[in-house]
Amino acid sequence: MIALDPSLGENREILVIRHSMKKFESSSKSLEVLQVSRPVRLHLNRQVITLLSGLGIQDDFFQDLQETMLFDLSDMLLDNEVALRTLKKLSIEIDFENLFQKGISFVCEPFFRSLLMNIFHRKIKCVQDESRIQIPLNKGRLMMGSVDETKKLESGQVFIQYSLEPSHLMKNLRTVLGKVVVMKSNSFHPEDLKVYEAVDIPCLGHMVDCIVFSQHGQKPHQCDSNGDGYFVCWDERLHSIKNETQENYSRLEKSYLNHNMTVQDIIEFLANYIQIDNLDAIANSYLVMADLETYGIFSSSCIELANMYSEAVNFLKFGNIPSFQKYRSLEKYPYFMRKGGTPRFIFSKVLGKLHSRCRLFHPKAYFQNSFARTDEYELTFEPLSESDIQHAISQRNKYNTNFLQIMNVYGIETENEAFTGLIKSLQSRSCFQNEGHQVESTGCAQIALLFERTRKEFFEEFGGINNISVLTSMLILRKALAWYKVTFEEKDSQTNQILSFPWTVGDILCQMKLKGLRDDAFEKIDRSLETKIRFYESDRKQTSIFLQHLRQTVQTNIPHDIPLKWITCHEHGIILPKCFIEFLEIKNEDLGKCISCLENIEDISFKADFPREAPFSIQVKNNKSLEGFMTLVTDN
Repeated sequence: MIALDPSLGENREILVIRHSMKKFESSSKSLEVLQVSRPVRLHLNRQVITLLSGLGIQDDFFQDLQETMLFDLSDMLLDNEVALRTLKKLSIEIDFENLFQKGISFVCEPFFRSLLMNIFHRKIKCVQDESRIQIPLNKGRLMMGSVDETKKLESGQVFIQYSLEPSHLMKNLRTVLGKVVVMKSNSFHPEDLKVYEAVDIPCLGHMVDCIVFSQHGQKPHQCDSNGDGYFVCWDERLHSIKNETQENYSRLEKSYLNHNMTVQDIIEFLANYIQIDNLDAIANSYLVMADLETYGIFSSSCIELANMYSEAVNFLKFGNIPSFQKYRSLEKYPYFMRKGGTPRFIFSKVLGKLHSRCRLFHPKAYFQNSFARTDEYELTFEPLSESDIQHAISQRNKYNTNFLQIMNVYGIETENEAFTGLIKSLQSRSCFQNEGHQVESTGCAQIALLFERTRKEFFEEFGGINNISVLTSMLILRKALAWYKVTFEEKDSQTNQILSFPWTVGDILCQMKLKGLRDDAFEKIDRSLETKIRFYESDRKQTSIFLQHLRQTVQTNIPHDIPLKWITCHEHGIILPKCFIEFLEIKNEDLGKCISCLENIEDISFKADFPREAPFSIQVKNNKSLEGFMTLVTDN
C-alpha cells in the first residue's frame, strides 16, 4: 500500500517503502498497481449484522435498511433513469446513455428488461440468503486503509474524505466529521469493531476514498498498510456503540522451521492450506452459536470460533492451523441456512427476522405479469422485402450459434446471465464448473468480441462504418429494422431465444426510434390542427352572429349626445375623459373602435378568444342644434 505525498515537492516521484513492505528480493524496478482507492458501496452481511446486533444496535435499524433496499431495487423495473444507472454498471459494449437519450425504454424493451429482471432477482436472493443489505452512499463506504504519515492525527482519530458521486472520482468531495464505526474485513471479534472520531486535517486533503489512521496511541490502530478493505460507516444510529477491550483476543504467533526451507516444505505447506480451508464452515458455525448461546457474540464458543477464523485467514502469514473438529458437525442449524437432512430451529434474533421479512417480499409474479406481453416492442415494423428478411435471418442464426457456443463453453444457461455475469449455477458440462468467479470476466470478453465482429459485418456491404453516405443511410436503417424484426417475429429453431442480436447496432435502432417519435409527433400536430381549424370555423360563425346582434343593440342604446366639457382637443384629434373611454371602451383619436358593455349585453370583452376588432366605426361631428354637445355617428 503506497500513498502520494504532495509535500515532497521536486522529489515527489521518489518511492519510499518500509522494510516490512519488502516481501521478496527482485531486480525489477517496475511499479505494478493492483488496485487504487475508489468509491465502493458498503453492504451489511450476516457477519457484520451479528456483531452490530450483539453490540446493542436495535433490529429496526437493519429492517429499515432492508425494506428501503427492496423497494429501491423495484424501481429499476419501473423507472428508466434507475434502470439506466443499473445497466451502465455492466461490462457490455452498448452505449446505454445514448439509447436512453434517444427514447429507448429499458423497462419495456424485451432484451433490456430480461437483464434487469436477472439483476433484480439475484440481488433479492443475496438479501434473502446472505442478508446483503446496502448502506446509503452518504452514510458509509468500503474503503482502503492507510496510515497518517504527517502524524497530525491523535490517538482515536481518523481522516475520511470521499467522492460524493461514485461516477465522478475526486469531484464533489465530502469530509466526514464525528463518530465513525470501523471494522476490517473478515473479522468476527467484538473487539475488532471500533469507534473513532473523524476529524478534518487539511494537509491530508489529497487522501480521497480511503480511511487514514493515526500513528499515535498505546495500541496500534487497525491499519497495517497492506491494502485491506474496511467497513466504514458514519450513520448516526450506530453512535451508541462502545469500544470493547481486547482481553479475549488471542495474539497470533508465527511458526518457524528448524531447518532451511526445501521444496518438500513448500508442498506440505500448500497441502495443509488446502486441507484447512474451512473459512465458510467456521463462519457458519459462528453465526449458529451467536444465536444459540445466551451471551451471543460474547459467549466462549463465539470467542473461540472468532480466534479460529483469524488463524485460518492468516494461515499464509503465520502458518498456524486451527483445530475445527469440535464444531464441524453441529446438531442443528437455523432454518434459513437450508441445511438439508439436519434439524433446524427458529432463528430468534435479527438474522431470522430479516430472512422472514424478505420472504414476504414477492414481487416476482407482479413484475412478470406486468411485462409478460411480448407482442409490444419499442420499434414499429415497416414493410420489408423478402430478401431483407431472409438476409437478416441468416445473420441472426449465425450470431445465435456463436453466442450459444460461448454459453456452452462456460456452462451458462441463459442469455441474461451471460451479459450480467450473475450466474445462478454453472452447468456440469462446463470446464469452469468450479471457477465461477472467472466466468464473468472471460465470458463477457468473448461476448464483446462477438458484438464487435457482428457489428463490423453489418457495415461491410456499405463500405464500412466510416463510409456511410446519405444514399446508404436509408438502406442501413432498413437493414437494422430487419434485424430487429426477425429477432422477435421470425422464430428461431434454437430452444433459447437470443434477444441481443439487433442491439449490436443499437445506435442505428436509436435513429429508427427517433424517426418513429417524429412521425408520431407530426401525426399528433396534424390532428391538433384539424381540431383547431374546425373549432375556429364554428367559433367564427358564432362570433359573426354575436357581432351583428351587438351592432343593433349599440345603435339603439349608445348615448349620441356627449357634453363638450367631456371632450378635449389634442394634436392627434379628439380625446374623451378616461371614465367615459372605459365606459364605452373607445380608443384612438377618431373613436374608431367600440366594444361596449351596454345594458342587457354580456361583458365578453375580456375573453382571450374574442376578436378585438370594432364591430363598426364611430365618428364625431358637431351638433348645431344642441349647444355644448357633440354627436356620435355610426357608419349607418
